[in-house]
Amino acid sequence: MVDRSGRLLDLDCPAVFKQKKQRITQELSRPQHLYEDRSPKGSIDQAILPLVGYINEQHGLVTTSSCAGRISVFLEGRKTQPIATAKSKQDNASLGGMETAIATSQASNGGHSAGGRWLYVSHDAVEIPPSWSAAETYFGNLYGLSVGESEGMLLTHADFRCTYFKFEPMILHILSASLQHAQKVLTAALTSGFRESGAVNVTPGQGHTAMPMIAVRSAGLALESIIGGTSQIVGENHTRPGSMVSERYLHMLTSMANRRMKENTSRLQRFHAALRELCSPTESHDAAPSHALSCRGTPSDTRDWEDANDRRERLKAEGLRRKLELRKQPKLTDDLPVDQDGLEQMNTLFQ
Repeated sequence: MVDRSGRLLDLDCPAVFKQKKQRITQELSRPQHLYEDRSPKGSIDQAILPLVGYINEQHGLVTTSSCAGRISVFLEGRKTQPIATAKSKQDNASLGGMETAIATSQASNGGHSAGGRWLYVSHDAVEIPPSWSAAETYFGNLYGLSVGESEGMLLTHADFRCTYFKFEPMILHILSASLQHAQKVLTAALTSGFRESGAVNVTPGQGHTAMPMIAVRSAGLALESIIGGTSQIVGENHTRPGSMVSERYLHMLTSMANRRMKENTSRLQRFHAALRELCSPTESHDAAPSHALSCRGTPSDTRDWEDANDRRERLKAEGLRRKLELRKQPKLTDDLPVDQDGLEQMNTLFQ
C-alpha cells in the first residue's frame, strides 16, 4: 500500500519480515561493549553507521550486513587440511594404539576458516608519513611483513600461502518487505555509482510473499595484489610472512587504495542522499519541492556527479533546444534581392 505522498506503508510488510526486522534491530540496539558480529572488527563501521540507522528506520527495510569499505592485508590459510584415514586407524591399532603420521590432504580454499588471518585492517585511509622514504620499511612493518625475507620463501611448496593487499569497497545487504521497497533502494544505488547492485529472492514461493535481498556494491573499485607469502607451517600463528615487493610498491598500492577509499566514501554519501530523497514523502503530487528527484531518480543535490545515461539525455535535450532556436531565426537570404539575370546565366551553363 502506498499513501498520497508515495511512501510505502508498513502495512504491506509480511509477518515474517516484521519478526526478522525486530530481531535484527534489537541486536543492533545493544550497548556497544555487548554487541559483536562476525566481521574482523566485530562491530558496525562508524562511517556507515548513520546510513544503517536511517535504513532501519524506514518501513519495509532492514540491514542484514554491512561494510563501509576497508584496506586490508590478509594471509590466506592452509590449502590442504590433514585428515585421518581408515588405513591410518588400522595402522594405529596394529601398532598398539601408537599414533602415526599417515594422513591424506583435503583441498581447502585457504580462507579464514582454514587458518588464514588478517595482518592489517583499516576502514579509513592509511596514513602516509610526509617524510616517507623508499629506504624505510614503514609499510612493510605496518602490514606485518618480514621485509628482506623473500629469497627464503619456497614458492613451489605445496602449502605456500600468499599474502594479499586488498581494497574492498562498501557492500551493504538490505532485506526488503516487497518488490516496491526493493525498487527504491536499487534506484538509489544504481544512480549513486553502485553499478553492480542487484537483488535475489524476487519471486514469491509457495504460500510466501517475495522479500528481495538487495546487495548494494561496486566491484569496479576493488583492488587486490599479492605482496608476499610464507611456506612455513610450524608456529604459523606467530609467523610474519615475507615480502615479495619493494617498499616503493607498497607505497603505490597504499596511495591507490586511499584514492579509492575517498571515491567509495563519496558514493556512500550520494547513496544516502538519494535514498533520503526516494523515501521521504513529498508535499504534493502537483507541485514537487525544489529538492525532489529528477525523472531518473537522481537528487538535485548530487549535481557534482552525473550518471552516463543522464548526461547523454541532457546533451540530447540541449542539442534539440539549440536546433529549435536556430530554426526560429530569420534566414539571411530572405531580405536579399534575387538577381534574375544571373540565375538565367547559371541555368544555361548546366543545360
